[in-house]
Amino acid sequence: MDGFSCILYAAQVKAKFVTGTYTTEEKACKFGYTRSSNCTSCGNGQVEDIRHIILQCPALDIPRKIYTQSIAQIVQNNFQQKVSTDILQNHLLELILDSNNIIQTYGRTMSKKKIRRFTEQIEPVTRDLIYTLHQQRLRLHPSAGLNVKKHS
Repeated sequence: MDGFSCILYAAQVKAKFVTGTYTTEEKACKFGYTRSSNCTSCGNGQVEDIRHIILQCPALDIPRKIYTQSIAQIVQNNFQQKVSTDILQNHLLELILDSNNIIQTYGRTMSKKKIRRFTEQIEPVTRDLIYTLHQQRLRLHPSAGLNVKKHS
């Protein structure tokens, strides 16, 4: 896959996360494709939903830590300390899924140029984070990305 195709595929994966159409164990169970909504990546008995994949699953800690360090740096470089802390502690999932909501809430005093710069910095990192978590999840349980027969 060339670079552009990879970026496009990563954007498609992120779009599924953002729109809630990404197939998690929770969704698969709801529609009868699996018997349990628990995460099979970590096996900790936690429900595998979008929040679990992006922020909580211990099996995905290594890629998550790499990207969240970059995200924190970008946020700290673009917002005052108090705002940065609030975003990173209370709105990280929202930031990763759609930075526009963060800009609407916290960027009211930012210039259009600064908003554009922040968006150009944060979007590729959050897209790559989600894509990397997706890839790691598929490596941990390859059948997660396949359509499987419903349980009766």
